[in-house]
Amino acid sequence: MDKNAGVNMKHLRRERRARGECSNCKNHSGKFYLCSSCRDKSRKRQIRFKKGIKKATRDPRRLDIWDLESGNNELMNALSNIGISFSAPDQLKLFANLMNRSSRTVQGWIFEGRVPQPSLWKQIEIVLNKPISVLFPQLRNQLSKENKVVN
Repeated sequence: MDKNAGVNMKHLRRERRARGECSNCKNHSGKFYLCSSCRDKSRKRQIRFKKGIKKATRDPRRLDIWDLESGNNELMNALSNIGISFSAPDQLKLFANLMNRSSRTVQGWIFEGRVPQPSLWKQIEIVLNKPISVLFPQLRNQLSKENKVVN
């Protein structure tokens, strides 16, 4: 969204109001700023906000409890070998700072099966003293194909 989007929206609503249209949906006409259906929706949002009711439409991004069974065991073992506990947030932040990433990104590598960017592979190999194909089993096929192409 560009920086003038708010100004443009303001002008659009002003034009709709001058034509006697609803400023939100344009389809309904009336003498008020909003049509009756848009006004009802707005009131429902206000009531929900005042009562502190939230819609349960999305799963939370951050999990309180991680599933260790589905995690990357090789990476967990490598971290524990160098003295970093993956369950201690402060130690995980230390490793994340070494990689110039957020602790949330590192948690994604450990618990969600995500793979780091190729630009970080050498740095991870140096810090953890293990090849990247051992630390991230998802990369074994990709790295073996690249080696075959090079040879």
